Amino acid sequence: TPLARLQFHVAKLPASARGQAEQDLEELSALIASILSYARGQQGLERKPVDLAAMVRDLVARQSPSAAKLSLADVPDAAWVSGDRLALRRLLGNLISNAQRYAGGGRIALGVEGPLLILRVLDDGPGFDPDLAEQLFEPFFRVETSRNRDTAGAGLGLATARSIAEAHGGTLTAASAPREGATFVLTLPVMTEMAG
Repeated sequence: TPLARLQFHVAKLPASARGQAEQDLEELSALIASILSYARGQQGLERKPVDLAAMVRDLVARQSPSAAKLSLADVPDAAWVSGDRLALRRLLGNLISNAQRYAGGGRIALGVEGPLLILRVLDDGPGFDPDLAEQLFEPFFRVETSRNRDTAGAGLGLATARSIAEAHGGTLTAASAPREGATFVLTLPVMTEMAG
C-alpha cells in the first residue's frame, strides 16, 4: 500500500530526520483506521447474544495503568443484547477512551429499564455547551481543538459509536453543562429471552 511504502522509505532516512516523519505516519495510520472503522459502522453486523455487562467489566479491568480511570458505579451480573460483539466492543471502547482522553475519567452505570438496556458514562471533565450535544456525533467534529498529539483525534469516535448503536436498534445521546462534566447515554433493546 502507499502507506507501507512510505513507512519503508522513512525507515531508510537518517535518524535525525526519521523521528518526525515516523510520528506523522503513525498519526496518518490512526486517521485511516478511524475512517475505515466509521465506514464499517453499520455494515456486515452479526446478530448473536452478547452480555454487555460482562463486556463493560472486561473493558474497565483492561484499562491502561497510565490512563485516567473509569469506575463501575452499578453493573448487573448480566445484561444480554442481540448484536455484533466486535462492533459493540468498539462502541464501548470509544465511549471509555473518550472519557479517559478528554475528561479525566469518570463512572459507568448499566441497568435494565423495561425493554431497554441503559448504559451511562458520566465523566469528570469540564463539560460542553448543551447546544453542541448533537454536533458531538457528527463526523470530524471536535469540541477540543488542540493539535496536541496526545489528545488529537480524527473526530470519528462518537460518530462511529452512534452509528453502531443505531445499527443495533439503539440510541446514543449526550448531555452536559459547562464545568459539570458530560453524560453519554446508550440504550439498546434487551434480549428478553435471556434477560431473566
